[in-house]
Amino acid sequence: MFVSLVSISKAERCHRTYEQNCVIMHKGIRTSDLFMQVSERDVPNSNYFRESRRYNMAFQLPDPATPFGERVARRLRDERLIWFTTVDAKGTPQPTPVWFLWDEATSTILMYSRADAKRLAHIQQNPRVAFNLDGNGNGGDIIVITGEAQVSPGDPPADQLPVYVKKYRDFITRSYQRPERFAEMYSVALRIRPIAIRGH
Repeated sequence: MFVSLVSISKAERCHRTYEQNCVIMHKGIRTSDLFMQVSERDVPNSNYFRESRRYNMAFQLPDPATPFGERVARRLRDERLIWFTTVDAKGTPQPTPVWFLWDEATSTILMYSRADAKRLAHIQQNPRVAFNLDGNGNGGDIIVITGEAQVSPGDPPADQLPVYVKKYRDFITRSYQRPERFAEMYSVALRIRPIAIRGH
């Protein structure tokens, strides 16, 4: 079933507050459903609604009051290794364990890469990426995040980000001696904007 063009104005007005989880009922249809039910045939610029919905909705972690939400928040805060998967030019997934920082203020993931890492070419060709945390070995505690990555020149070098240095101080000391040396080697900041999360 497609909603009429009369309903589109309702969706447009709601769009500005969608990031605050706005739900407006219009003839028994949730606003989120309006975006999905509009026909491209009925709305010439329907790409606007599809792309606007995709990029303007703030990503939110699962409710931390739920068992899954609590695990997600805790592990993103405390875990120090996460699997980061890009896709190469041949379409082959390339997973690599990386250090990361969950930025709660922006709901993004920050990581640092070597300038000669192949992942940078992968991201340039295809920014869609995935993160996953190790399970518990018995098929449980699965957390997978998919999103889009981009180089983030506005972020400071790793050694100038106290929260990052604090999280990885012992790793840095063991392998690179000083934060400055690590920052020289891993000089490219990447920001990953999550789009979806799943797990159990």
